[in-house]
Amino acid sequence: MNKIYISFLGVTNYTKCNYYYPTKKNIVKEVRFIQEAVVQLLCDDFGEDDKIIVFVTKAARDKNWYDNGHKTRDGKVVEQLGLQTKLQELNLKSKFEMIEIEEGTNEEEIWRIFQNIYHHIQSGDEVIFDITYGFRSLPMLGVVLIHYAKMLKNITVRAVVYGAMEVLLKTGKGIAGIPLEERDVPILNLTSFALLQQWTNAARDFTLHGNATKIAELTEQKMLGESLEEMTLSFSTVRGKDIVEGNIFRLVEDNIQQIQMQDSIAPLSPLLEKVKQKITPFQPDNLNNGLLAVEWCIGHQLIQQGITMLQEVMTTFVCEILKNENSNLNLDYMLSADRWLVSKCLIIKDDLPESKWKGPLRFDIEKTRTIRASQIVTDVKGHYKTIGKMRNDINHAGFNENPMIPKEFKNELERIYTEIKSIFSKYKL
Repeated sequence: MNKIYISFLGVTNYTKCNYYYPTKKNIVKEVRFIQEAVVQLLCDDFGEDDKIIVFVTKAARDKNWYDNGHKTRDGKVVEQLGLQTKLQELNLKSKFEMIEIEEGTNEEEIWRIFQNIYHHIQSGDEVIFDITYGFRSLPMLGVVLIHYAKMLKNITVRAVVYGAMEVLLKTGKGIAGIPLEERDVPILNLTSFALLQQWTNAARDFTLHGNATKIAELTEQKMLGESLEEMTLSFSTVRGKDIVEGNIFRLVEDNIQQIQMQDSIAPLSPLLEKVKQKITPFQPDNLNNGLLAVEWCIGHQLIQQGITMLQEVMTTFVCEILKNENSNLNLDYMLSADRWLVSKCLIIKDDLPESKWKGPLRFDIEKTRTIRASQIVTDVKGHYKTIGKMRNDINHAGFNENPMIPKEFKNELERIYTEIKSIFSKYKL
């Protein structure tokens, strides 16, 4: 991984100042160009394979890259060293170069500037991006460029820096009216603002697609990252028991609340609140979590998972409804044997003689008769058989007779879910 410092040079006749980062214990005094300070304060570990690049317009090149580029009002040359000479005097280990760009006065020119800068960033580079000088669109261009290069070139952003000259302007004296020894300018690291954009995208990815991977990658709070990952994996791997128990949701909420109490993370709090709101409907030890999970899968295009979840939720609800209506059945939806019996009662043909019953149906004939005669089984069995066929079709990748087309899976899942939800709402649990 190589390091690269990217900066811009304007046409202003810059005044000498003292730049410091992060505190005045680290200060570079009496320099005209912020680049002189940044390369000493933030690029001190640059080596021969690392680069310092200064992008300039033709006017900036003539006025500030080369020596003696400015003139007084009466046309006399102002004798002062340009940035090229000042960088040479630092005897840097790393290479530095000037690259000419257009003025950026229209959209086409800005796009070409974007491509020019992007071209000089290599895959895996560690980047320091300086937005102190240059045209007004530079900050936006820089933020977009950073995210673009992170995605396509896997760069690492060490810092986004800005020389806050406004600190001196607040005095109302004008910079020239402030003694040089008092012209102390902080170099701000704005990387957190670029990171906030990543958080925004990650939160959007979660709320729209149910994918917490990016949030887990971004957060330095290990427990939050791990709990989010466990929660989203519970949906993608159809962990119905964990979803119904609801502990995975409470753990995420608790971790978010702890982070929100930290003042340093205040800008992230509203984004984390969006995440929390999305999982609030899931309650501890609640069968309705299963239905909510199906809705989650539908909303986030987890169609195969939604089909599996819906069929298992149907088995769970039927077990619980039957137990509430007839305690003598002694059904427990957590027991595999009871789930197997109920599922068989839901798919057995109505006209199949008892003499041909097999498996769990024969273990307790009277119990099987009672279950099959119940209203809930009558209400659900048609949907259960349909969702079962869909589950078989999708799990066998369509290598079966009369496979469904992709869009039908989603449409049928939504239809059956809506009807099943309505059916279950009529029964008291």
